[in-house]
Amino acid sequence: MDRQKIRAMRADMEEALKAVGEKYGVSFKCGNASFGDTYAIIKVEAAENMCGIPMTKEVKTFVQDGAYMGFKPEHLEVEFVLAGKPSRIMGMTERGKYRMLVSQNGKTYKYMIDSVKKALASQGKL
Repeated sequence: MDRQKIRAMRADMEEALKAVGEKYGVSFKCGNASFGDTYAIIKVEAAENMCGIPMTKEVKTFVQDGAYMGFKPEHLEVEFVLAGKPSRIMGMTERGKYRMLVSQNGKTYKYMIDSVKKALASQGKL
């Protein structure tokens, strides 16, 4: 087994799991993989879909903890500008200084809660 083969297998697995996910109302994501010469272990995560959004651990934390910080579940779908880049909130970690998970240009970054709140408020989206 090699890295390229594992990446191709993960992409094929995610595609094959879409039909299963639709049947059961969940989303699947293939995560980290470890492998040797003759085997591979690939992590697969499943999350129930709520209103079209996979309810991952990070999304659930955002919905629960974000309510105490002035966020609403609808803020997950809002496009806004943060640090000069188009951004979307992807969720929240359970603890730490940089709790907010924000997607920018296809990558996920961690930001402080106040930075995200200020950006949303300055654009009238909070």
